[in-house]
Amino acid sequence: MVATIAAGTTAQYYSRQSEYYLGGGEPAGRWISSTNNFGVEHGAEIDNTLFERLHACLDTDGQPLLSNSGGTKKRVGGIDLTLSAPKSVSVAYALASDETRRAIEKAQHEACEATIAFLERNAAFCRRGKNGHRLERATLTVASFQHGEARPVEHDDGKVYADPNLHSHAILLNFSLREDGTVGALDARHLFAHKMAAGSLYHLAFSSNLKKIGFEIGEIGKNGIFEIVAPENNAEQKEQARKFRDLQHHWSGRRREVEQAIAAEGLSTAEAPALAAAIALGTRSSKTEERTIDRFELWASEAGRFLTVDRFVESMRTYREIDPARREEIIAERVAAIPGELTEHESVFEKRHLYAAVASCLVGTGVDAARVEVEVERLIETGVVVELGRDALQQAVYSTPEQIAIERELVSLTERLAREHRPAPDPDYVLRLCRERGLSEEQTRAAQAATSSAAIGAIEGAAGSGKTHLLASVVAAHIDAGRRVIFAATAWKIALEGQALGIESRAIDSWLAQTTQPFLDSNTVLIVDEAGLLSSRQMHAIVSKAVQAGARLLCVGERRQLLPIGGGSGLSIVASVTDTARVETIVRQRQRWMREAITDFANGRAEAGLQAFDERGCLTFAAGEKAAVRALVDAWEKTQTVVTNPNVLLIAKTNAQIRAVNDEVRARLKRVGLIGGIEIAIPAVTPSGHGQTLEFAVGDRVRFLVRHDGLGVINGTTATITDIENAATLDPIIRVSVDGRLASFRVSDLADEHGRARLGHAYSTTIYGAQGLTTDQAFVWADPAMTRHDAYVAFSRARDHVGIYADSRQCEAQARLDLPLSERRGAKISAETRLSWLAARLSRVQVKTSTLDPALELAGRTPDRIREHDRSRSYDRG
Repeated sequence: MVATIAAGTTAQYYSRQSEYYLGGGEPAGRWISSTNNFGVEHGAEIDNTLFERLHACLDTDGQPLLSNSGGTKKRVGGIDLTLSAPKSVSVAYALASDETRRAIEKAQHEACEATIAFLERNAAFCRRGKNGHRLERATLTVASFQHGEARPVEHDDGKVYADPNLHSHAILLNFSLREDGTVGALDARHLFAHKMAAGSLYHLAFSSNLKKIGFEIGEIGKNGIFEIVAPENNAEQKEQARKFRDLQHHWSGRRREVEQAIAAEGLSTAEAPALAAAIALGTRSSKTEERTIDRFELWASEAGRFLTVDRFVESMRTYREIDPARREEIIAERVAAIPGELTEHESVFEKRHLYAAVASCLVGTGVDAARVEVEVERLIETGVVVELGRDALQQAVYSTPEQIAIERELVSLTERLAREHRPAPDPDYVLRLCRERGLSEEQTRAAQAATSSAAIGAIEGAAGSGKTHLLASVVAAHIDAGRRVIFAATAWKIALEGQALGIESRAIDSWLAQTTQPFLDSNTVLIVDEAGLLSSRQMHAIVSKAVQAGARLLCVGERRQLLPIGGGSGLSIVASVTDTARVETIVRQRQRWMREAITDFANGRAEAGLQAFDERGCLTFAAGEKAAVRALVDAWEKTQTVVTNPNVLLIAKTNAQIRAVNDEVRARLKRVGLIGGIEIAIPAVTPSGHGQTLEFAVGDRVRFLVRHDGLGVINGTTATITDIENAATLDPIIRVSVDGRLASFRVSDLADEHGRARLGHAYSTTIYGAQGLTTDQAFVWADPAMTRHDAYVAFSRARDHVGIYADSRQCEAQARLDLPLSERRGAKISAETRLSWLAARLSRVQVKTSTLDPALELAGRTPDRIREHDRSRSYDRG
């Protein structure tokens, strides 16, 4: 983590850490202040006495500075913002000449100052008035401490010493002088909300400062994280650059040390990244040690095993400024792409997201950090992004004219359909069908609404409420009335569920891609299943086609289940305009207690839901990630016979977790001989587009991640490998059985643009992959990253049994992170606290806000370009 922020320290905590912050051979700390209030002088060295007094929020007479302290014993004295240089920079700092080292330190400190200045301008507030409803601008008083190393660790060669780790601790003291002369505490919510933006700005400021002293910036990643890179203009330079990267890896021993510290406290090594800051801050008193050699001499000696140290860093300072005009072209192109990138997944965004995106895209250009706010204001002033209103933290919320136009027009088109009528089946016939098929009163009312004359309708219902069952009556009624009925869903796998209704079924994108002839006409009824997964853009495309064709549209879904990946919730917008029938009674789960527990998860009462599963032995906390995976697969293994039982689902949230579960399942199947023979390793890709290497052998269950008409498979089709030919070649032939049908393909037949096979193991599925499925039994890896929507979908898949498995060490470790820094180390987390903490995580609701949210009415002026955009996208109503 390059930038972290943590609710800070009590005065007692500081007292234990003062030696670390103010001693130990590191440079003296320096004050950062735009006002020089409270006896602080910007840039001056930090005096221990003054720092300790201000950290305790006391004036010169030892009295509280705060006008209303509100319980000083629980008060947080400071907020710790840690800004860490990339590993390549720390290594260069360790090996550089004195002159270059001072330049790197100056670059780091100035980047820290730029980050503090950014936070002061955009995220520093005090709260005033009743319940703190009014925000007042605040200034920051910051104690900055630079450190050049981590704690000593044992390396692969057995030597124990501290790796280079250049970083700065910026202690934001928790008070500010207000306009009326009183002193108030900071409203830390805004500082925490701006963590990503602050990290991006730090990366930009630091990278630009490093370019000024000649370093080349490369390997720019998410949030603007970067590395400095060595020149590779010839074979010798390429070899030195490789060795430089090897040295960076060698000097990453801090991670191993953190893992050992976590293990010593009974925690999971999987949480090392998240816990690094807490462990580091909780054990700093042991950092100082007797030195027999200067640390820079030590580092130079150790680095000699990897590369020619003498003037290596100086040889890296080869950067030359590019043509200013070309740089501006690059900046313009990158900034112009940001609004579209931000609305790709969300309809609305906050200014902090704009800051983070702009700062990240500017990394490597060499511009100063101040350019970020200039570019953001330019986006706003030119109307490329538009302010909609204010959020709960009174921060501005934005969108783009295009997104606003799409969602406005979606409302307009839906309203038009809602006013129109289509020929409808005979109501008495519909009622008879429902009774013959055994529909409940609730399901019958929904079926009647779906067969009325309205041109658009929506059915929402709880997971497992029998929506597919009632659709059978709806489909039959329309077909018997002479209508053509077709079925669609976002995913092919769900779309093909419509085939059970006896109608043509496709993925939505496949329907929309038809160009030879329209797929809708005035005699067509289009049923869109899992409509809650449609973004505003996707729903706009579907509704537009229905309007143009004079077709009837029925949307079926549930907003409480998983949300769209794209921006906005199309179903929410449609449901706000048209009548919606609801089906609430769950019929999937055969046991009453399971139905009630699933309802609890749906309504955010996860603690009640977890307790219900726990009381019946269906909730297992295992000590560590590997143990949780083993326990989950143990339960799965008990359900298996000679062949893999298809009526059992293994469910996890992330692709990494799916990989861990699949690997464990494959290991079990190998042991019993269900997988065997020659095994091939091929470059593959996850459903989200990340590369990985997977092994395949005869007997493996595989999942196709792309449609291939030649094989007769779609994205999500599963198969069993029956044979592998030419296994030793780069492009082996794999033979499979697909639902009893034999097929074969070369690995290259499924390759993406990077040559990676779009093929995976089919032993487990993500939560997104599980939505819409029904099974007899399901075993779920419950991860704290899951939201209410994830939990509701994952735990509602099975009719008979759901086993929930969680990593107790992960839950306890992250529960500790919710405590102040001074209370984390040694805190005991009880079983009850652990369950309650996990339940709180599983109760979090994720909202897809649209530009039409009543709380976000367009603020002030509406740029003419929005109205022009509306007109340009309007359809001929004639």
